[in-house]
Amino acid sequence: MVLTGICSRLFCGLLVVVSCSARVPQSTVLPDTPQGRLVADYIKAFNSGDETAMREFFANNVAASALQQRPIEARLEVYREMRGNMGTIDVRRVLSARDNEVVVLVRTKENEWRELTFILEATPPHKLMGIRVQDAEPPSTLGAADNSAAAAPTPAATMTEAQLVEAIDKHLSQAVAADEFSGTVLVAKKDSVVFQKAYGLASKEYNVPNRVDTKFNLGSINKIFTQVAIGQLVEQGKLSFDDKLGKYLSDFPNRDAVEKVTIRQLLDMKSGIGDFFGPEFEAMPKDRLRTLRDFLPLFATKPLEFEPGTKQQYSNGGY
Repeated sequence: MVLTGICSRLFCGLLVVVSCSARVPQSTVLPDTPQGRLVADYIKAFNSGDETAMREFFANNVAASALQQRPIEARLEVYREMRGNMGTIDVRRVLSARDNEVVVLVRTKENEWRELTFILEATPPHKLMGIRVQDAEPPSTLGAADNSAAAAPTPAATMTEAQLVEAIDKHLSQAVAADEFSGTVLVAKKDSVVFQKAYGLASKEYNVPNRVDTKFNLGSINKIFTQVAIGQLVEQGKLSFDDKLGKYLSDFPNRDAVEKVTIRQLLDMKSGIGDFFGPEFEAMPKDRLRTLRDFLPLFATKPLEFEPGTKQQYSNGGY
């Protein structure tokens, strides 16, 4: 049985990947390193609820190249979205800590679990490049006090299909009434659609309800679909992860990218191709961005930001 839906509070602006597993914890305390202190400062500013504190954190701790791609005001918008979804966050485990990455397991104010990956510059001063947010399971290794709110529920009695549909509809209707969900839901069993319904508003300003064919802005979740599609083409023998960009886009304006960048590097954010966010994007009327090709002038003629394969840097342009 598959259930899908679009939440009204997507973490747009971050790379958001929904996962249901947490890595085995390695530590319980943030390391006393520049990277660990940066994460601690972020958690402190996030939990303060003070936008001035968040603004100062971004100004002092985010890499200049990352700020150019996504300015402070845009980052504050993402912060407001995350704060609205998670409330305060409590670090419960440090899952890994490396020069260019710190991964922590946190519990939110609503007793939900998230895995935050802080992506950092590979070289000193290791400033912040971005944050990836993933759903996570509560770790079984926590003590009783930590695990009490997430104890395994008693298995529910088997439902009939009609009872399941009724329960789903009731739960989602309550979520809509509490302003916690807006979107569409489809439940399928094998090839048969069991349930499909739209909930909430597509526009609160104009009181426009969602429909089952409403188009949603999924943010960077779209990149997962790109990865799957590329993987399917590889399985079908229609391309290779190691093919060069020029094999398929010979007219791409950046000749270095054409000759050096591979499909794998594009997928892994290691191509050196930059982003389309920046001053040109902010100044461009958005009604001029209707096809993928319309985005090319925003980044495609710029030089590679590093030699392909030598670094990892978030790249909407690459995707």
